[in-house]
Amino acid sequence: MSAYFGLHVGRTNSCVAVCKDSKSDVVANDAGDRVTPSIVSFSPEEIAVGLPAKQGLFRNMSNSVVKCKELLCWNGEEEELTKLQSTSVCPVIIKNKKLLYEVEVDEKKKFFSPEDILVHIYKKLYDIAIHHSNAVDESMKAVVSVPLSFTSEQRQAVWKAAEKARFNILQVISEPAASLLAYGIGQANKHETLCCLVYRCGGATLDVSVVNVRGGMYTVVSSLHRKQGGDKFTALVANYLADEFQNKWKLDPRESKRSMFKLMGAAEECKHVLSTLNTAHCFVESLHEGVDLSANVSRARIDMLITQLFPEYIGPISEALAQAGLTASDVHKVIVCGGTAKMPRLQQAIQEALPNSELLSNLTADEVIAVGCSNQAAVIGEPWDTICQHKQVAVPSISKGISVRCGDEDESQTTMVFSAQTPLSSRFSLPVPLGKKHNVANLDVFEETELVAKLTLKNLPEAPSVAANFHLSSDGSLHVTLTEKITGVTTAATIGTTIVA
Repeated sequence: MSAYFGLHVGRTNSCVAVCKDSKSDVVANDAGDRVTPSIVSFSPEEIAVGLPAKQGLFRNMSNSVVKCKELLCWNGEEEELTKLQSTSVCPVIIKNKKLLYEVEVDEKKKFFSPEDILVHIYKKLYDIAIHHSNAVDESMKAVVSVPLSFTSEQRQAVWKAAEKARFNILQVISEPAASLLAYGIGQANKHETLCCLVYRCGGATLDVSVVNVRGGMYTVVSSLHRKQGGDKFTALVANYLADEFQNKWKLDPRESKRSMFKLMGAAEECKHVLSTLNTAHCFVESLHEGVDLSANVSRARIDMLITQLFPEYIGPISEALAQAGLTASDVHKVIVCGGTAKMPRLQQAIQEALPNSELLSNLTADEVIAVGCSNQAAVIGEPWDTICQHKQVAVPSISKGISVRCGDEDESQTTMVFSAQTPLSSRFSLPVPLGKKHNVANLDVFEETELVAKLTLKNLPEAPSVAANFHLSSDGSLHVTLTEKITGVTTAATIGTTIVA
């Protein structure tokens, strides 16, 4: 049976998953790791990608590229460019109105665009995938994830980079959609209606998205992006280790840039180990002035350190919910993804912020998006039309939500039928409760808060069964039918709705 791949390139790490025989799993790289650092290093001998590039980062920093997605996300503002140039370990310049990385190989300057760097990372993922399939002639069908905020041009750039790496790209999907697909939310039961929150915290960024799931479709209601990630937690751990080293040896590694670079790497490894174990041993050979660091760190100690930052990381949840006009009690499921979201104490804080929600963490957080992409690739199976030039298609949708109120004045309930941005040609049905008067069925239809239709069925038989059917037609009108199933008595209404191109 064919293998289908899911590709996720993050700012810090990348991951490739495979779906075969309806089962998805992450493919380990040649070092046995399930994630690969998103780092590319240039030298006269080779172009190193992943772990070799990370291990030689300090010795070859000016010719190494990290977090290349930062440049791909550049919005054209001068202030943003200054920040990118200050955080990049490799020189960043503007040439012909394009951002480029400047590296020096064999005493010659070479320039690489963010797309060029992406190609090298996808080639590394291709090598990992090919090693798994044990065949070069595999079709290598894959789905790629991108941040929700990516424009059509940025999505196309990612798609082309993956295709240059010899993947056969079926689709480019957003990271929140991939996270939901990893757990199959809304796919088994097409009548399932849920409000989900996707919490993605990676090495450098934080994204919180509120998604409505209805009829197997995902609608992003609100989304927040913050430029903060696990690097802040890593810095806290590194500072703690530096204090321990100074207390023991009376030497401060913070005085040396090289020492702190080595310590940050050890702190990051320690942080990931403590996501699964209660204690971790941190060892750095010749950390400062020839003295080694050897220290045991407990999860309890790290939890105490990072708790001070939680307001910055939990606050966006309530902001995203407020933006969507929802409260914590409206969220049914929470999906955590991203390497930093593996931390048990952070997951506990998220659960405390959403106490009535089910926190899904069965999958390893930094593998969730890649698994979701592989699941989608297995469903699609075949590439899009060869003449299609874009992987993001504008779909007409309604601009205002449609809800209904059923029952009588004493006992009524309101149900959301179609949320805003629901695509046209959508259908939905629901049973209608009758209230105290079992011989009358009332249905009030609202467009947001405005009453747009009122349907009534009278003289119903004993033990009636009433259902309401809704159809958003392709011209934007809404057709509502109220039917008593035993007698077949029906009443209907047609309402015009506002369309978003």
